[in-house]
Amino acid sequence: MQPVIVRPLPSGGYELIAGERRWRAAKMAGMATIPAIVREADDKRSAELALIENVQRSDLNPIERANAFRTLMTRFQMTQSDVADRVGMDRSSVANMMRLLDLPDDVRALIANGTISAGHGKMLASISDAQQQRRLVERILAEHLSVRQTERAVREIQKTKPATSAETAAQSPDRHANIHDLETRLGDHLKTRVRIEIAPSGSKGRVVIDFYDLEHFDGLMQAMGFDPAQ
Repeated sequence: MQPVIVRPLPSGGYELIAGERRWRAAKMAGMATIPAIVREADDKRSAELALIENVQRSDLNPIERANAFRTLMTRFQMTQSDVADRVGMDRSSVANMMRLLDLPDDVRALIANGTISAGHGKMLASISDAQQQRRLVERILAEHLSVRQTERAVREIQKTKPATSAETAAQSPDRHANIHDLETRLGDHLKTRVRIEIAPSGSKGRVVIDFYDLEHFDGLMQAMGFDPAQ
């Protein structure tokens, strides 16, 4: 059994930081002692460790895990790379998991209850139109599409609209990779999710910056050098 994590209290004794489920299981099993790691941690660090412990639970569904990643980023000012390092995943896996949060509520619910997989959700998230996402979900359910079959269906959807020369240039692999890199670096700088949307002309677009509550919004404004109080 992995050790639980505790911190010493000024008044004596220890406070459990992470491993409550293991501690309760050991208590039910009648164990008098269990292995523990003692760490000096303030309240913020303790909360961070407890949340990381929660993220690594095997019984979390993909949506719960994605929400936990987002909480780590917003509450503790982490980047996707920071989260990946803390939970032992690669950054692209964390990014793909968080993309699930952009799906409509009803689609997220299907992923949360296991009706469709996180792999299906990743493919659905590559479609920008919510109605197209829902139509594809109906097809996944009706035809029992695998993730690979869903990927092919997404490619079919993306090919239905003829691309102009400007659109083709805007969607070229090199340009797409550059935009994704910019999204990642800007997101890491602001510690939130950033999307860069390019217009069909390829010469203009918009930047979409996510915030999750008013406190997070104020933090973003300050990170960009703007004080909303002035």
